[in-house]
Amino acid sequence: MSGIPRILAVDPIGALARLVHAVVDLSEETVIQTHVPNGVEALAELKRVPYTLVVSTVVLDEEMDGFALCEQVQSVAPDASVILIGDEHTQEVELTGHAVLLRRPFDPHQFLRIFVNGLEGKDLLAGADTTNAQPFEQHSIPALDLNATSKMIDALLRDVSPLKMLLVTRAGEVLLERGAEKRLNREQLAQALLPAVQSTIHMGSMVGGKITTLNFYDGDTYDIFVLSVGYHHFLCLVFDGKTGGKQIGAVRSYATRTTQDIAALLAGQEYMMPRTNGAGAHKRSRKARPVTGPLAPVASVEKPAEPIAVRAAVFEALPEPEPEPARLQLEPIADLDLSLFDNLGSLNPDDADALFDLDNISLNDLPTVGRERGLISGDEARRLDILK
Repeated sequence: MSGIPRILAVDPIGALARLVHAVVDLSEETVIQTHVPNGVEALAELKRVPYTLVVSTVVLDEEMDGFALCEQVQSVAPDASVILIGDEHTQEVELTGHAVLLRRPFDPHQFLRIFVNGLEGKDLLAGADTTNAQPFEQHSIPALDLNATSKMIDALLRDVSPLKMLLVTRAGEVLLERGAEKRLNREQLAQALLPAVQSTIHMGSMVGGKITTLNFYDGDTYDIFVLSVGYHHFLCLVFDGKTGGKQIGAVRSYATRTTQDIAALLAGQEYMMPRTNGAGAHKRSRKARPVTGPLAPVASVEKPAEPIAVRAAVFEALPEPEPEPARLQLEPIADLDLSLFDNLGSLNPDDADALFDLDNISLNDLPTVGRERGLISGDEARRLDILK
């Protein structure tokens, strides 16, 4: 296929498109990249324009997954190479044609080699070392409580004030991002730092297990600190290249304490990795034998009853509820004449409104107080609730 290579990224959430963009920047290739969310639109795009490489996630939608899309691509665009991206739970499936399956977390150098081979139309696995599987690739990444972690990250952001701060898994997934620096691509930065995390895992078995690392990258534009959070996560802090080196003390003090607090959230899972026996061979854990015979009876232990005196003391300490206020009841009118309401319809409503018209009330109409008739004072009017 001649001309500029075309890459089609198929992913419902768009994370794969950012990964492809970061790899393109690392490879310094000139490509045309297109992103679609599902397999149906991917096939429509392949029928419209020829593509060199298709990179798709295994999980797409209910209509079509990545494996079904791979079969359709081979019939619609037989010259296109296909890279399927799964996770550690994706079953191994033998693919035919120009297709390969990679399961996260994968070696970034291996992915870059396969990616470049697909752009150049070569065999996807040419020069890619797939036999030296890393022992940590078979172990799942423990989940973090992001709400609690966010509070720790925000506190660290106030203490050291970096340009950008990332919390990343060993699979290259960015869990949290802080900072307003937009010139750095977070996906590209996370992928570039993955080898440092892998070396931490390998060195951990050599130096005795629980290892804590602090890497420093000194550059003209940026200074970058990378701190390990166990074996499965790492924290990246980016500072200005002119003043970042002066932050080593603050990073060692505040950031190290933050990584320890984040690791504590994992409840000991931050260093849980499968042990290796020999050159990369996995030692599987021995399964418990099923019990076939009858189970021995388990002695029941009754909870001692709470003493009556204690329960009585508890109830005596409770405050007595306040009695409800008595309701006001009026005496019934014995000689009530209901015929008074028969002529209500003949009354003029305007006459009732005139009773409250202040313009029609004269001072002579006001009531008198005491023995002497006459006007009342302001104090007396307030006492009689005439004036407020």
